[in-house]
Amino acid sequence: MRRSASDTIAIMNDRTEQPRRRTHTDADTDGEAENIRRDQAGYTADHVTSRPRKAYPLMAVDRRAEEQQLIELMIAYQKGDMDAFTGLYEALKRPLIRYLWTFVRNQTMAEDLLQETFLQLHRARQTYTPSRPVRPWIYAITRHVALMHLRTMRRRKEVLPDEDLPEIPVPPEMDQLADRATIQRLLGTLPRAAQEVLILHHLLGLSFEEVGQVLGIAQGTAKVRSHRALKKIREHLIEEGA
Repeated sequence: MRRSASDTIAIMNDRTEQPRRRTHTDADTDGEAENIRRDQAGYTADHVTSRPRKAYPLMAVDRRAEEQQLIELMIAYQKGDMDAFTGLYEALKRPLIRYLWTFVRNQTMAEDLLQETFLQLHRARQTYTPSRPVRPWIYAITRHVALMHLRTMRRRKEVLPDEDLPEIPVPPEMDQLADRATIQRLLGTLPRAAQEVLILHHLLGLSFEEVGQVLGIAQGTAKVRSHRALKKIREHLIEEGA
């Protein structure tokens, strides 16, 4: 079932009004994600009123202009404007779904985790520093949600059936190296750290500086990982072609 921003807002309000049952993921978050939740103490979700919805402009095509719009939406959201939340949701849901899918390889689960991502964003919104890029901050939250989910699955020894594990998407820049099936297979042989850099930079369009912010590494380290990953794929192609 596809969810919308209003569905997420309804759940935020529901969690405010009712005691929330703790989960394995909550326990992990308590110990390992203080950077995301340090402002959550005593936090109360904003309720949607019947006031007319504010119309926010469509996202700009230019990357800098788009980022500036995200910043403006985030600042408005910090001030309690839930229409700005809807604007953020609509602008980012598609790339975030693609990113989450690379962790779980399951569309339904990716959509569930997207909702959890925006719930975490709602709780952590006051930790965002105005004027700083929004995209890396939200991707870092998204990554944390995905990793906590995978940790919970490993603890419970849950696995997805094979038919729910399609191939890793191929970044456009890599299509020219070989046929799509071959690139997908070789991407699957790379360590997750290398896959993430390629996905974030080549597939989702983040700069190496933004990739570093998401992964908690230096910009230069992100560049090196990307270079080594592409070099490894080229070496495999040469060996298989020999």
